[in-house]
Amino acid sequence: MVDTNFNERLSSLSAEEREEILAIAEEFDWSSIVSLIGDGNRANEKFGEEYITFLTCVVSSSTLFCTSLGAISDPTFSRLIFKELGRAFKGTEGNKQVGICDPLHPYRSMDGRCNNLQEVHKGSTFTKYRRILFPDYFRGISDLRRDQTGEPLPSARLISSKINRMTGTESSDLSTFHMVFGQFLDHDITSTPVIKFETLKTGTIMRCCDEKLFKRNKPTKRARRIGCAPIPIPIDDPFYSSYGQRCMEFLRSTPAPSMHLGPREQLNQQSSYLDGSVIYGTKQPSLDGDPLRTFVDGLLKEFVANNGQHFLPVSKNKEMLCNSQEHMDNNEFCFVSGDERVNEVVSLAFFHTVWCREHNRVAQLLKSFHPNATDEHIYQETRRILAAELQHITFNEFLPSLILH
Repeated sequence: MVDTNFNERLSSLSAEEREEILAIAEEFDWSSIVSLIGDGNRANEKFGEEYITFLTCVVSSSTLFCTSLGAISDPTFSRLIFKELGRAFKGTEGNKQVGICDPLHPYRSMDGRCNNLQEVHKGSTFTKYRRILFPDYFRGISDLRRDQTGEPLPSARLISSKINRMTGTESSDLSTFHMVFGQFLDHDITSTPVIKFETLKTGTIMRCCDEKLFKRNKPTKRARRIGCAPIPIPIDDPFYSSYGQRCMEFLRSTPAPSMHLGPREQLNQQSSYLDGSVIYGTKQPSLDGDPLRTFVDGLLKEFVANNGQHFLPVSKNKEMLCNSQEHMDNNEFCFVSGDERVNEVVSLAFFHTVWCREHNRVAQLLKSFHPNATDEHIYQETRRILAAELQHITFNEFLPSLILH
């Protein structure tokens, strides 16, 4: 919430400006802002096209970045917005709301809060990543890095194709599943949202490489400048040249909120803890149409095929990219799990399926030992056991084999 002195410090602004800023600061939390930035159409419906850039400026916490886009012309005004909205953001520095945590609570929170009782949001969802090195943006704020003469750096694809030659060498003792488990593990602790501006005419996700499509759908110039960073592909690329592809799609990540003006930072949507959130998600389960929980005996939902095999639940949501009309006509649908990237590759969906089955196996075992236990108790105990299993496999089996190689 905005503090009581906010109106006094906004006295120099017009009544209309003051009313708009107060409404935004009081209504929005960080997850709502991320959601709006990720959905240009909803942002337009709620605030109008200009607010796409406005909200992006707010979360970037950079006066120079915003004024360079022409979104906010008064630096004092913009600093005031950043300071006040920063107070409302979950996970900003200095936030030590110790009172919201129960130190005797036996189970982890879904979103990673309260792991650290002194800094309750540390490592929780929608907080910024920690840096190993200082940022090195062109002009120091947000623009992509350039060389010493101010020219763009060589294509990232050119560098990677020259350094990492595809030799086809196979491991004698590690399979592809070793790599996929690493991807599954990564999805438990990291998820970086990207700016996905939908085009104003068709509602499709903006493509940065297709100039004809880009011009036809007429996305805003601001949207392209903030979000697009396509990667050029050399004409003699060892792989893509066979397909005539000269450009690789790349959208920049959503800026993380901060109470300080300075360089752009990146945001983590997942909790930073190895807590099984890739299996269970990071939102508090809801009795009203939860996609994962049955709310019966602590079990997770499953889809049972005609042959009796148990799989992840399916979704008929047409907004999911893998739910194309062709697939849906053939009765083929996307899977649903704790992480939205479950459908990226079949092997990743396999791991999600294994852990869903393991949850239900353990839950059924606990129910047989404690027939009077509630659904919530069985669910939380099973979730705690699976998080321990995931940690054990990671530190005692996966990492040692990775380090040895």
